[in-house]
Amino acid sequence: TDPDWLNKRLPMLISALGRAYLAYCPDEERELILAVLRSSKAAGNAAARDTKYVSALLAGIRRQGYANTAPMRGDPAMGIAIPIMQGDKAAACITMRYLGSTMSEAQAVERYLAPMQRAASINSCSLTVMTEARTTRAYVGTAPMPTAIIALTSPGPSAAEMEMASRMLGMASSTSIS
Repeated sequence: TDPDWLNKRLPMLISALGRAYLAYCPDEERELILAVLRSSKAAGNAAARDTKYVSALLAGIRRQGYANTAPMRGDPAMGIAIPIMQGDKAAACITMRYLGSTMSEAQAVERYLAPMQRAASINSCSLTVMTEARTTRAYVGTAPMPTAIIALTSPGPSAAEMEMASRMLGMASSTSIS
């Protein structure tokens, strides 16, 4: 990576992480973020002023299920990113960076997208469990329940992945409903 890019923030419409978040965050939040980017004088945010470009970019990300880093002169690092969903909105994103000289985007997607999606699915379940635990504490005023029911749609994570998520959360057990 070019030393000029180390310890620097990449513009949201350039980084895979920023692009993925914008594609999957709630509409109101997206509009607020884009308004801030549009008003920015930073050259890296200029693309936010092109509403047709932004709409097409975000629709393409949603269609393919991941975002990629826009090529930047002097920076050989590329990335792919996907959202960790909580309901119908992005709660966070996972990104994987790689050197563009070592593999193409298609190779990175073929090799890493499915494992990233499994990790996002597990983390999404973890967020659901933690949200339910916080809700339980808020209404009951007690510690979270030692078990949790996690509702999933098929295909969802495997039983082993669910067990791992439960162990990570310190839960006694979990149940998957397909």
